[in-house]
Amino acid sequence: VTVFGTIGGVISPFVKGRASMVVADHTTLKDCNSTCGSCATPWDFCCELPDKRRKGTLTIQVVDADGKVVKQGLKNFNGLTGNSMVTIQGKYAPEASENMVIINAERIHLQK
Repeated sequence: VTVFGTIGGVISPFVKGRASMVVADHTTLKDCNSTCGSCATPWDFCCELPDKRRKGTLTIQVVDADGKVVKQGLKNFNGLTGNSMVTIQGKYAPEASENMVIINAERIHLQK
């Protein structure tokens, strides 16, 4: 699968010490600076309804050859930060469900 979105949807979209992050559908959700004015954490989409945020986000993770999430954080890796636009190519994780979309990333491209 290929997804295009914004890193965010929660205050802390990066999992500390793990290659995992939350990505939001920027066509469905709008960052706070676009909708309700200035915000210290516009990537959390706090001006959107919680249910809409939940439905408009997914988890991206990088796994090793054994299918375990890599023990290295993605925050600031190659410029990744909250509100960064990214394109992700990968496969649905075995533990993904209809209510919790998880993609095992094979490529992460930062849009500049």
